[in-house]
Order: sequence, then structure tokens, then C-alpha cells
Amino acid sequence: MKLADWVRRREVEAEIEAEAYAADEVRETKNAAALAACPSEVSALALVERMRDLSEEHYCVGWMMGLEEALWWEREPGPYGMGEVTAENLAELRMLSELCDGWWKWSEDDHGETFVRLAEWRALVAEMKAGSA
Repeated sequence: MKLADWVRRREVEAEIEAEAYAADEVRETKNAAALAACPSEVSALALVERMRDLSEEHYCVGWMMGLEEALWWEREPGPYGMGEVTAENLAELRMLSELCDGWWKWSEDDHGETFVRLAEWRALVAEMKAGSA
């Protein structure tokens, strides 16, 4: 590889990294504002950690595509990915969600997890349900 090609590749990588960093800052700012307005920031942060943990435990990825929907619709303990989701897992997610009055979803626009209030999440779920009918 020529030196000029190597330098250009590194410049492109630096641009991509800078864009990702900027997107992370925007998402974190949005989440900070949303969390500040929720009843329990601690519960909201515990909820996203638990969701990530379940994704990692059952799918070996930090946030499985569709995780938020899968965990929202999961009502009964049973097979989930490469394991079992327990009644305790489900109860913990519901309790944390109620305490913080929110849910976490993946946002392609924001390149990561985004906190939304339950009213907004339920509206999104209704739209998804209507779209699949």
C-alpha cells in the first residue's frame, strides 16, 4: 500500500470516528434531558443495563436488533435466544419500566439506545402493531 493511500485511509477513518463521536454526544444529550424528566433516573439506567445484559446473555451482542420489542412482548418465561427468559427477568423489566415511566429503544438516527417515556413507547408499539396487521 502506498503511503498516500494509507494516509487517506486513516483520514477517512478519523472522519468516521468523529461523526460517530458527535452522534454519541447528541444521543447522550437527548437521553440526559429525557432522564432528567423521568420519575427515576436510577431505574431507567438499571433498565437499559438489564436489557443489554439479556441481549448479551442470550444473543452475544450488546443490543440485539429488535430487542426492545422482543422484551416488551415477552409475557411468559421460556426460550429466548440461547437461553431462557425467567419470570424474574420479566418482572424486573416491568418494575423498572414502571418506576421510570419509560422504555429503551434503538435509534438508527441517534446510533444507539434512546430513552422514551411509556406513553411514547406505547404509541410506537401501536404503530408497529398496526403496520404488521
